[in-house]
Amino acid sequence: MDRRIKYYGIQGGAAALSGLILLVALLSSSGWALWCLALPLCVGIGGGGWWLSRRFAAETSRHLTPQEWAELRGALEDLPVLSVLHLFGQDRTRLERFRYLPLLKQSLWEALAEDQVDVGRVVRIAFLLHAFRQDLREYSEVIPAVPDPIVQAWMMDLVAEPGRLTRRQHLQAQAHHIPRLVEELGTGYPGIDEPKDDPGHNAAWRLLLFGPLATAQVHRALSHEDPRVREGALAVMALQEPWGTRRADLLHMLQRDEDPTLRRAALELLALEGRAALDIVRACQNDRVLGERARELARELG
Repeated sequence: MDRRIKYYGIQGGAAALSGLILLVALLSSSGWALWCLALPLCVGIGGGGWWLSRRFAAETSRHLTPQEWAELRGALEDLPVLSVLHLFGQDRTRLERFRYLPLLKQSLWEALAEDQVDVGRVVRIAFLLHAFRQDLREYSEVIPAVPDPIVQAWMMDLVAEPGRLTRRQHLQAQAHHIPRLVEELGTGYPGIDEPKDDPGHNAAWRLLLFGPLATAQVHRALSHEDPRVREGALAVMALQEPWGTRRADLLHMLQRDEDPTLRRAALELLALEGRAALDIVRACQNDRVLGERARELARELG
């Protein structure tokens, strides 16, 4: 819930409760005895409400750390889209939204008004606004200016679903692009630190915009004949929420895939499970390709 709703809600609730107590005392026939009890009680409720509401006041909310400010500035201007989806994909609700939400909204207006709309910049800003449940209906009339049909459909879904994307009705009409994007994963490694103009990177973040609509096809790409496509699909799946067959897929890739890079990536992702993956990591210690890294991970996890 928004801090401002909590701030004014608590104060309003305390005032209403105090007013109700005073009204009961006024209408009661008990005289001064009830008033002597009601007045201190109202003062206590009012003071308690004021103290509690101050915890949600804008000026007392937690300031952004230098790193968080750097992330925000980079998200607006320089960071690749996948970096933003990765950095801010976690729970960022503790950030001090009062200070930078107006900046984000102004930046989105400016980005949409450019002669050559930078779709990556639009996605970065719109993603941050939607992550903090901002209503984007005010941008409805300018969304058609976005030249990329996938980004345009995604923006229209943000407007239609201001809370949380569940249906993606506009993106469903663009789902025919998904097979092409999956194949483009093989044209470059879609890492979060890759250049913004890297084809694999651009395909990856567009697939992430599709969300569950693309999950099945990306998952099938884990078995693609081209190892570069398999690597790209693994990177996309790793950036999403843990998929249902995550451990089984990673184990299969670790044990069966012929590409050393993919086997190492599968080992690293499995190791993120902590001690639950220790037996798997130890089993790889004598592997010709993975042995050295497996021994390092075993020491870290052990």
